Amino acid sequence: MIPTFKIEINNENDDQVETNKAELSEYLFGKLRPISESRRSGLYAMFGSQREITEFGLFIYKSGDGMNRCRLRGSVSYTSEWDFEDITEQDSVQMYVYLSAEKFDQLMNFVKFPRPTGAEIRLTGVSRHSA
Repeated sequence: MIPTFKIEINNENDDQVETNKAELSEYLFGKLRPISESRRSGLYAMFGSQREITEFGLFIYKSGDGMNRCRLRGSVSYTSEWDFEDITEQDSVQMYVYLSAEKFDQLMNFVKFPRPTGAEIRLTGVSRHSA
């Protein structure tokens, strides 16, 4: 898990006076990896394709309304041009977790000031394809 900061600068033109507002937000980012339970670890693929999903991301934010919630997002593979070069992004799955300020701060302290501990996130009820 990596503590991360994001700065957004917005230009606002109020009463013909241009002002800049900067907003700093703090969040956690990590990469998840599937674990194999017994001998049948399976293959994770996007909706019936045979392309293996190898990128699983976790983003943890402080909730703006104090409610705890989770959002799961999948992105299918695509190719785009960047500086006259074709770049392919692979299939991926991202988990977005929004925590109350108290829970977020507790978790952030575990990351900033590590102690011997472990954490596990489980997704259940998902379809598995054998390789």
